[in-house]
Amino acid sequence: MVQTNTKTVFLAIKVFTPTKNASHATVLAVTSGVTSLPSSMLPGLSAYVASKLAQTKLIEFLASEQPDVFAATVHPGAVETAIFKKSGGKAESVPMDKVQLPAHFLLWMSSPEASFLNGRSVWANWDTSDPRVNVPGMWPSLIRTESTWDFKTIPQRGLEGREIGFPQGRLLGGSSALNGLAFSATSKANIDAWESLGNPGWGWQSFCESMKNSYTSPSADAKGSIQLTVPEADTEWPRIWTETLSALGFPTTGDPFSGELSGGVIVADSIHPLTKQRSYAGNAYLEPARSRPNLTIWTK
Repeated sequence: MVQTNTKTVFLAIKVFTPTKNASHATVLAVTSGVTSLPSSMLPGLSAYVASKLAQTKLIEFLASEQPDVFAATVHPGAVETAIFKKSGGKAESVPMDKVQLPAHFLLWMSSPEASFLNGRSVWANWDTSDPRVNVPGMWPSLIRTESTWDFKTIPQRGLEGREIGFPQGRLLGGSSALNGLAFSATSKANIDAWESLGNPGWGWQSFCESMKNSYTSPSADAKGSIQLTVPEADTEWPRIWTETLSALGFPTTGDPFSGELSGGVIVADSIHPLTKQRSYAGNAYLEPARSRPNLTIWTK
């Protein structure tokens, strides 16, 4: 594995760099999605995963140490290739892509338009014109760009007249395409207050039933379009944090949909557990409907 996935990349870089194009040299390495999975899910794959991770670091260092080279690792998406079948993959169990997607994407990656991805490890299977939407860690780079309405509050008296930025989504999917990914319900008291103001049927119980139709989570009985991932407690800190809050008398339900948001709560992220991409209104609701003959999308 090391020979194939790491040494060959190192030798290719060693031969390439002395003869590279001085104006726009590009190195793209194909990686694997399993590098983002916990080791407990990958028995027998230690050599493969370690060699792929080493490959990723090689590319990162290349981009860092040679600023005149654009370098990145690319996951080609879920394509039903011969090796996919040989490894036991089942096309019906994961969202599949066509081979044209990684082919076109790799060409785009070599263009100046992708320069902001230098040194990154990215996935090819996104369905938006701006890849910063689907890469969860890149959402801050969308703020104060053409993808947002750069709203501000009026001057705040309690903040010495400062105006506070309040960016909102200016792209398909709205603000769900650039928020901080945290997905939780508001408090029970807020919802019940709506009903008490003279809105029968708008209480907490009906709100919960409706919200379950919007998301799917491995930790909740809900079957909606938005896919959620619950962060793994991979260290002792979440347990210590929860026990400390409990000892201080704060609730620690751990359920972000309980309506009790005080105390210790681990909030789910709107990230698809299989593709590791942002799950939002654009790809959860709009994309499945794009083929409808009676749908026309106007963006201007």
